[in-house]
Amino acid sequence: MKRKIYIAGKITGLLESTYTNNFKFWQNHYEKLGYFVLNPVEFCKDIPKDSPHDVFMERCIPFLKICDEIFVQNNWRDSKGTIQELEKAKELKLDITFEANFFKKA
Repeated sequence: MKRKIYIAGKITGLLESTYTNNFKFWQNHYEKLGYFVLNPVEFCKDIPKDSPHDVFMERCIPFLKICDEIFVQNNWRDSKGTIQELEKAKELKLDITFEANFFKKA
């Protein structure tokens, strides 16, 4: 069975094209490695963009709970949602990969 990975990163405050491209890049990367990828940009696209933060988290956290891993983009420190997702991932004892460490792997 494929491992499931959740892609986390900043959305609020970025242009839609920027965050969409960021998430899609990592989704494509992990799909090529054989993962089943959960991309919040995709599964939250039906939520109005001006909805309260909690509405997005109510959608995202259940998806995170079914994952084996979380990938955290470099911009996570500027994202309230990503910080919450990271805290939940630690609580769930998911494997965590930070983008900054990803490129250090030889």
